[in-house]
Amino acid sequence: VFAKSSIMSNRTSLKQQLRYYPSEDFFDSLTVEQEFMTGVDTDKVSTYIEDCIAQKDPLIKILRLVCMQSVCNNGLKQKVLDYYKKEILQTYGYKHILTLKNLERVGLLKPQSTMRNNYPTIRKTLKLWMEDANEQVCPGIHF
Repeated sequence: VFAKSSIMSNRTSLKQQLRYYPSEDFFDSLTVEQEFMTGVDTDKVSTYIEDCIAQKDPLIKILRLVCMQSVCNNGLKQKVLDYYKKEILQTYGYKHILTLKNLERVGLLKPQSTMRNNYPTIRKTLKLWMEDANEQVCPGIHF
């Protein structure tokens, strides 16, 4: 009985420690966010977002990523925006049409304008991204 109790205790302890390690999904999401922040492939549909929608990941995660892509790219190409809207509505339900409209109304989700994209300038001015960051040393808010 004591040995069984000890094994269960060790298993519980190990399980608690493992939950603090980031999952592969976390690193995939982080990679996509970093690509958006640096302006990589922001003008086309993200395969990661497509996969998340297909797997029916939480809607808040999808909306956060789509809005981040939109904000970092001064909007989305109309074709890309329409695709995301269609996929979200078909997967999560048409009740979210108001959610998408509200995101458009506040400017987080919008079609790409012909105006110059100011995000790269803002990113450099506010030092939102460190190009030569050492991930082992965390000197500021970039991590």
